[in-house]
Amino acid sequence: MHRFTAFFTSFTKKADGSVEENTMSREVTPISEIPGEAPTPVQVGHSGWNLLHSMAAKYPMCPTPEVQTRMREFLNSFVYFYPCEMCSEHMRNEIETRTQSGTNATAFQNKLTLSGYMCDLHNSVNKLNFKPEYNCDPLNVLKRWHPTYPDFEDDSTHSPKTDSAKIIHTDDLDPESIMRRLKKCDMWCPKEQ
Repeated sequence: MHRFTAFFTSFTKKADGSVEENTMSREVTPISEIPGEAPTPVQVGHSGWNLLHSMAAKYPMCPTPEVQTRMREFLNSFVYFYPCEMCSEHMRNEIETRTQSGTNATAFQNKLTLSGYMCDLHNSVNKLNFKPEYNCDPLNVLKRWHPTYPDFEDDSTHSPKTDSAKIIHTDDLDPESIMRRLKKCDMWCPKEQ
């Protein structure tokens, strides 16, 4: 394997207004010699869906408006830069159609709505590829994608600083009970003052 030396230069402005130049060097391996191959479109697809479903499962139950905006912007950027042109175009069209129909209005409202939305998007791709569709029931989706289902103890809403936060314990696992607790926003979100 060949290595070469790369030089990096940074400039720092001093208090007296002068500029100091710093040059550093480091040995690097050319990209052409890094082992491995580019992922196939199928591998990129699996990885992309894993990321999107996992992000939705970890999304807050009661996100702030800023968090909702950031997730919406992330998804729009993700589909814009997705490395499969046909896939990217399909997803942009799906999101645009859902925006025009009003479906997107509630998609980023909470963990349940976003998980269902991602599942519906995934099913739209599965239809195009003649693959079976997933059951988009929120509990089914969270059971598959949330790393600590059904406790959700890693959610930021379970911070000890939040009086209204409650942890769902595994001693009460019936689906209706879990859904009741997930839907009660006052259990998950700090009260507005």
